[in-house]
Parts: sequence; structure tokens; C-alpha cells
Amino acid sequence: MKKIIFLLIYIFAVSSLYGCGYKPLYSSNEFLFKIDEITHNGTKIEKQIAKSLKSISNNKSSSNINFNLSSNRDKIIVSKNKNGDPEIFELKISINIKVLNKQKTFMGKQVYKNIENKFQLKEFELQIEKQIMTKLMDEIIFFSMKLS
Repeated sequence: MKKIIFLLIYIFAVSSLYGCGYKPLYSSNEFLFKIDEITHNGTKIEKQIAKSLKSISNNKSSSNINFNLSSNRDKIIVSKNKNGDPEIFELKISINIKVLNKQKTFMGKQVYKNIENKFQLKEFELQIEKQIMTKLMDEIIFFSMKLS
């Protein structure tokens, strides 16, 4: 009896989830344009943005646009201890995009404490940079969607 009830619940769950209509959040079919060229200075941040933008480009579209990217990454010492050693840092990333005679700057920042082990500090900074970049890419993609 328990097996039958379990089987019925399983069949109901699978059949209800099967038709839920999954669709990718940033589908390239939503864009009415094809990204023809992305010019940038070749920094790591700009390469990541260019790669993400190319992935959402609608290659079937006849309308081509060009992006011009520039970025800036700053690590600022916010506070120091009484010995003069840094205690708190701020990582700022700004991305300037120019497309279709529109220019917009996206900025993200994160404040974090210093870590004595410099290897761990560098790894932590890379994680923070990835988090900031993910947030900024969402904003850039949303901005690009409004262009179409």
C-alpha cells in the first residue's frame, strides 16, 4: 500500500514539474540585435564582459551594433592600524559602456578586512571581484536588453 501511494506521489510530482515551462533568464532570442564588434583595451575585466555579451547576442538578427568598453579596478586602503598597516580595503570596479550613442557607467564596490596571509588575501580579493563582476554583468545585460 505504501509503495502505491509513493508511486502516485512520484508520478504526480514528475508530471507537474515536467510542464512548468522553464526558459533561460537571458535567452539570446530576446535580443533584437546582433553584437557585431566589441572594442576594449584587453584587460581581464573587459574580456569577461565581452565574452558574456557575445553569448547573449542574437546571431539571427539583421540589426548589428557595436560596443565600446573601458574599465577601471581600484583597491583603496580605507583604514590603517596604529602601526600604519592596512586594516580595511575597498575594491571598486567601474565599467564604462558606449553603444548606439549612449554612454553609461556601471560601478560596484566591496569593503573587506585585511588578511595576514597574503595568498589568502589575494584569493579572497578574486572572489570579491567575481561577485562584483556578476552583479555588474546583470546590470549590463539588463541595460542591453532595454536597447532592443
